[in-house]
Amino acid sequence: EVIRLVLQSKQTLPEHKVPGEVTIYCIEGKLEISLPSGPVNLLPGQLMFLNSNLPHGVIALQPSSALVTISLPNGDR
Repeated sequence: EVIRLVLQSKQTLPEHKVPGEVTIYCIEGKLEISLPSGPVNLLPGQLMFLNSNLPHGVIALQPSSALVTISLPNGDR
């Protein structure tokens, strides 16, 4: 699955997890990804990889957009 995520400043996606591996590529703005190990900021041009079932949340620190890909296991498509 491929998703274009667009968030206004301070808009959030609450903590969640998905059954597949995830990449988040920041196109514009600044995103904070909350992880069990602590928050990580993503700036334009930066890419983050998340293992499947890893709890994470997102907050836009500025108006932001990102390209999100989710590689679901065969049984979940």
